[in-house]
Amino acid sequence: MRARVDLDKVGATASTVCAIHCFITGAAFGLLPLIGLGFFRSIWFDLTFIGIAITVGFFAVRQGIRRHGRLTPGLVFVAGLLSIVLGHFVFGHESLLGTILSVAGGLALVSFHFLNRRMACAPQA
Repeated sequence: MRARVDLDKVGATASTVCAIHCFITGAAFGLLPLIGLGFFRSIWFDLTFIGIAITVGFFAVRQGIRRHGRLTPGLVFVAGLLSIVLGHFVFGHESLLGTILSVAGGLALVSFHFLNRRMACAPQA
């Protein structure tokens, strides 16, 4: 018997952690090193989270299209990633707009996974 990994559950959890990370990093940018969380500001930390989000999201989109045949969740996924990339690499954590875009992107990824799962579990008409 093979165990199946629910990519949408994994992705929703990781995306929630990502949104919280983006909020904390933006809200307390200067305080993080003082409380021992300076690694939150690391570009490698950000790239690791984004890499995980892209990998899990890509496979979840592919799996969702196979199950429910709709592109809507994939569009939400792309919009969320675009928002995160703009927030992190164009505007930066130090700016209010960068923080807003990053948090909104993380929440869009959470929404993508919930929408994808809901569509996959819905009865097919």
